[in-house]
Amino acid sequence: NIKLADKNNVSYIVNLAGKAHDTKKNDFKIYKEKHNIINIEKNIRNNFDCNKIPFIQVSSAKADDTSRKNIDNMKMSYSLLKLRSEAYVKKYFKKYIILRPPLLYGPNVKANFLALMTLISYGIPLPLKKVKNLRNYVYVENFVDLISHIISNKKFLNKSYFVNDSDAISTFELYNLINKYLEKKPNAFYINSNFLKFIFRLLNKSNIYDKIYGDFIVNDFNLVKDLNWKPKYNFEKGIKKTCFWYKSRFK
Repeated sequence: NIKLADKNNVSYIVNLAGKAHDTKKNDFKIYKEKHNIINIEKNIRNNFDCNKIPFIQVSSAKADDTSRKNIDNMKMSYSLLKLRSEAYVKKYFKKYIILRPPLLYGPNVKANFLALMTLISYGIPLPLKKVKNLRNYVYVENFVDLISHIISNKKFLNKSYFVNDSDAISTFELYNLINKYLEKKPNAFYINSNFLKFIFRLLNKSNIYDKIYGDFIVNDFNLVKDLNWKPKYNFEKGIKKTCFWYKSRFK
């Protein structure tokens, strides 16, 4: 259980807890049983007065993504469990707001985004040329600013919102921006997307193909309208600051 010196002095709760990259647990039943043991939302409810304390639940854009094709068991499990957590918040918390960001990037980014930066840093040729997909991301400072905005303006509207940096860009554009701010020469090459899709399917890695070459766009219209908030940094500025961190950390 959560232990605090004086939990009665808590004015707001922001729940950021979650495990997004659990590649060893790709079976839904096992994942579900594990989640039941460490259910953060129930723990919070047992330790705080959720009738009074405003609550921000950080969910995921994948929580509205359970009908997409080429979705593997782990990804499906993650999406369903996020939806179940959202339903729990809606049922038991009186003042809440649920945020559904896509991939967050920025200093200390990990997983696939960091892997891409590392490959670019080492000049590894990548089959990304002419990729024309569209994907949304969220820069971490924008996301923190949004949370601060919600708290400062008491915008706990008991609703769910998708969040993004406003700019949807292709993986090839992302690749070029990272090259630009890591001061590397682009080294991308072209491979027919249908051929790549076939290869990834043979390797049982269709989910990876989708993350690199597929579209993933979320609509933040309701968030902008209801909360009167816009990102402080555009995508290029976010990438620039992320690359500055990378160069200072890994060079």
